[in-house]
This record gives sequence, C-alpha cells and structure tokens, in this order.
Amino acid sequence: MHGDHHIGLAKILSMRQRWATDNVFMYLHEYAALEELGLSPDAKSSVVAISVDAIHWKNDFSSPRFKEASKGTYHRDRRVRRLRGTPSAVLAHHGMCALLGLDSFRSVDVVHRTSCHGAIIKHTDGWCIVYSGDTIPTQKLVQAGENATLLIHESTMADDQAEMAAAKMHSTVGQAIDIGRRRGIPCSHTFPRRYPNIPPSATTEHKPGDPTLALALDHANIKISDMWKMNVYINAIEQSFADLEEENDTTQAVEVDLP
Repeated sequence: MHGDHHIGLAKILSMRQRWATDNVFMYLHEYAALEELGLSPDAKSSVVAISVDAIHWKNDFSSPRFKEASKGTYHRDRRVRRLRGTPSAVLAHHGMCALLGLDSFRSVDVVHRTSCHGAIIKHTDGWCIVYSGDTIPTQKLVQAGENATLLIHESTMADDQAEMAAAKMHSTVGQAIDIGRRRGIPCSHTFPRRYPNIPPSATTEHKPGDPTLALALDHANIKISDMWKMNVYINAIEQSFADLEEENDTTQAVEVDLP
C-alpha cells in the first residue's frame, strides 16, 4: 500500500478523538498503540469500520449472497466468506448516510499498482460525486459514475508523460478529462504543484458536449452548482501561473546580481 493512500488517516482519527463529544487496519492498529484512534470498543467516540467489499457498487444488499454472509457457518463460496460481517457493515453504512444526508456511499475498485478504490457518493438532494482515487483510466469508473453530477479524477502526470503514467499506474490530465467526456459530466481533476503551468489539454477550446472542466487547486472552495464558473476562470488561472513564473525569474535575477 502506498503511504499517500493512508498515512494521514491516523492523524484525522486522533484529532477526532480529541474533539469528539457525542457522535462524530494493520497500520492503524499499530499507530493506536501511540495514541487513541477510536478503534477500541471503550473509546470516547469509537470508529466503525466498513469494508469496501460490503459497500461495493455492484452489491445488492437484498441478494441471497448477502443473506448467507450473515450466517456464522463456513461457506464454500469465497465471495460469501469475504462478506462476513456485512449486515453490521450495511447497518453502519445506512447510519452514516442518514447522518450525512446521503442516499448511498459506494466503493468501486480501480486499477493501480496496489489495491485502490474510488467512491460514488449520492446525496438525497439528487447530486452525485464520483472520486477516482489513484488509478489509470478504467471503464469501471465510467460505469459506476453513470449520470454523476461531478467527477473528481486524479491526473498525476502531464499530457507528455503518458508512458510514465502507464508505468506508475496513474492518469494524465488529458485522460482524466476524457473520462469525464465519456459521460458528459462536470470534471474536476487534481493539479499537482510540480506543474510549472497548466497542461494544454486543460486550456483547449470548450466544445458542445465537453465536460465543464475545473482545476483542483489548494484551498479552492466552490459549490457544485458554481462549478461551471471554474471553466470560465481557466484562462485567468493560466495567466496567474505565467505571472508567478515571471516574478520568480525576476527574483532569481536580483539574487544573482547581489554582491
């Protein structure tokens, strides 16, 4: 498992315990020896784990397989054995959704060098967010994200790094945009700070049927209903990168000229 997939989770759970009032796996249990994460039954605000298998987007909670999984006896079907404990997980899932006003929160297995999952979050108000996680472009995400309101897709590599992206099992900016285009949904993709400027595929002319594109920037805070504005702001954001580059060049020149 890659560190950037999980290392910050321990600190989130630790702070949750520190500030918890009423209601708010090997790595976490080992870290729990250092500070309380809520994994113990007697914790002030205990954590309920919900497996990705239990909330997989293709699962039907009313199917016979799920009913078999609730029994304690050994079952020859490996898929049933993997779902042991599912009824309690389903109850926890329903409780979480009720608390957050969600219709459902489902997992989708994506394609990366280690086990990795995306998420499909549906709200009772009707909107739906699909989050890719680390992955190469995959049809599973397209299928699971059908009729979504917003797709948040990783784009770790620039458009001219397609070979490296394939080797490291990540996506390029253009590939992330293409996933959104397949479903005609708004698309916000990650935009690592190591890029000195906006990739060309993010600044191409917007054509009818193209997804509304938003760039994910640090500290950006925008409503889903306002996402279309980000597409209008792209040229201005691109100019700010150019201005910053010029400013850095000037600063470097001044530093060189100092005795």
